[in-house]
Amino acid sequence: MNEEYPSPTPAQAPAQPPALPTAQPPALPPPIPVSKSKTSSIVLVVLVIAAVGFVGLSVLAGIAVPVILKQQKYAALASCVSNAKQIDLMLTYFEADYNSFPNDQTAAAVREKTNTDLPLGNTTSNDYFRQLIAAQVIDSELTFYAHVPGIHKPDNVTAGSHCLEAGECAFTYVFGLTSGDDGSTPLVLTPMIPGTTTFDPQPFSRKAVVVHVDHTTTVEPIDSTGHVMVNGMDLFDPKQPFWHGKNPQLRYPKL
Repeated sequence: MNEEYPSPTPAQAPAQPPALPTAQPPALPPPIPVSKSKTSSIVLVVLVIAAVGFVGLSVLAGIAVPVILKQQKYAALASCVSNAKQIDLMLTYFEADYNSFPNDQTAAAVREKTNTDLPLGNTTSNDYFRQLIAAQVIDSELTFYAHVPGIHKPDNVTAGSHCLEAGECAFTYVFGLTSGDDGSTPLVLTPMIPGTTTFDPQPFSRKAVVVHVDHTTTVEPIDSTGHVMVNGMDLFDPKQPFWHGKNPQLRYPKL
């Protein structure tokens, strides 16, 4: 006798938990109405603050720029004075070897002694100062630099025609002097306007640098006409006691 077995009942799926209610973001408060007049006031305040800030910056710039320019000119003057003193020292060494400051006769002596190929001319201060390099009392062109118009920083190439090229010397040289001359006689000067007896007042805030035969270096005021006054007369006036009634022979830088 066959026994009948009931078909197995499929397993029932576990009951699902009830769905939680979805959280709703809190409602934002309604925007606060801003009147047009209030908006205009805010914009006006912002513009005023910006304008005040701009004016303040302009005032600060107006104060700072002249100070910076003054400091730059002072630094340029200090550098010029330092170089002028170096030139004076080199001229002293040169005179000890050749019994004179650079002139046409010493140029021939330097050529003979050193066999130099440097151009030792007789027209500009570059020509005469080149003798210092040829005589090996100095080996750098940088000593002849000053921050004045028409002059650029030397490249320090001292070979042949490249030695003290145009624009690499800022100092005017008084030709024909020796250490036996009046000690107050000007020997090296800057910043002069080439071809004149006037100075350029711009580079050093109306100051001129003057090296004297007695090895002193002075900073002299330049007047409104571009002249340096000494003993109540122009520095280059032949009536000055150190010129002995003669016009000084000035050799200007080659620009």
